[in-house]
Amino acid sequence: MHLIGGYLIQPDNFRNSLYPIAIWQTNIPTREKLFQNNQKTTHQILLEQNKALSRDAQLLVVPEGTLKTNFYFQEPSKINTLIGGFRIEKNSIRNSLLAYKKGDKFYSNFVDKYRLVPLGEKIPIIFRKFLNLSSLGGIEPGNQKRYFEWENSPPFAAIICYEITDGLKIQNAVQDGSKFILAIANLDPYPSRIFNQYLSLVRMRSIENNIDTVIASNTGPSGLIRNDGRIDKLMESNKEDNEVVYTNLLNKKTFYTHYGIWPLIITFIFLSIYINFLKTLSNYSSP
Repeated sequence: MHLIGGYLIQPDNFRNSLYPIAIWQTNIPTREKLFQNNQKTTHQILLEQNKALSRDAQLLVVPEGTLKTNFYFQEPSKINTLIGGFRIEKNSIRNSLLAYKKGDKFYSNFVDKYRLVPLGEKIPIIFRKFLNLSSLGGIEPGNQKRYFEWENSPPFAAIICYEITDGLKIQNAVQDGSKFILAIANLDPYPSRIFNQYLSLVRMRSIENNIDTVIASNTGPSGLIRNDGRIDKLMESNKEDNEVVYTNLLNKKTFYTHYGIWPLIITFIFLSIYINFLKTLSNYSSP
C-alpha cells in the first residue's frame, strides 16, 4: 500500500506549469503591528512588490494579520497581491485574506477566516458585555468554503492559520478545482514546537491531495511544500525575507481528494457489522 501511495504522489516534472509566487515573511512582532500606520505599511509593501517584480513573480503573498482594518494603498498596487489583514463587515471585524489587483488601491476580493482561536479571537457575547468591548463586537467567523477564485491567479485553497487542521475543507477546495494550497499564518509569539507542528500539518495536506502548498507566515514557517510532502524551500525563521517559489499547478487528484473519508466510514461500518456477526455466530455455536 505504501508503494502504491508513493507512486501516486510522484512529483510532476512539467516546467511549463510552474507558477512563480513571491512570499514576504514580514517578521513583525504582533505587539508592534498595533502601531503601524498606513503610510509606513504601504511603503514596505511597495518595496516588497518591487523585489517580487524584479524576480519575475506573478503574485506576492503576505502573512496573516499584516493589515489593519482601515488600510488602503496610498499608491496603486504594482503587482497582484494577497495580504492577510482585517476588514469590517456588518459591524464586526473579520480576519481575512485580502486580494489586491495590480493598479488598485483597495481590495477587490477576500476570503474570511472561519476557524477562530477561542478567547484569542472569538469572545462569547456574554464576556464582551462584561469586558465592555467596542461596539464592533470582536472578530466574527466567515464562510467555511475555502475555494478561492479570482481572475488574477490560478484558483487555490485559501487557508488562514489553524484552518490547516481541517482536512475535509481543504479536500473540498481541491475537489472544486484548486491548483495549489495557500496557507497564511501568524505564529508569533508561539514556541518552536508550534512551528514544527504547523509545518507537519502542511506537509500532510499536500500529500493527502497531491498538491503543492505555499506558506506565508509572519515569523515562519514560510516557503513551498511539494505535492509529495518534500520541503522545496523554507525561509529561516524569525527573520524578514522575500523569496520566490515556483508552484507546480499540474496536480493529479488522489483517491482521498475524490472521496474524502466516506470510504473509511463505510469500511468501519461494514467491519463493525461483520465483527458483531462473528460474535453472534460464535455464541450460537458454543455449547
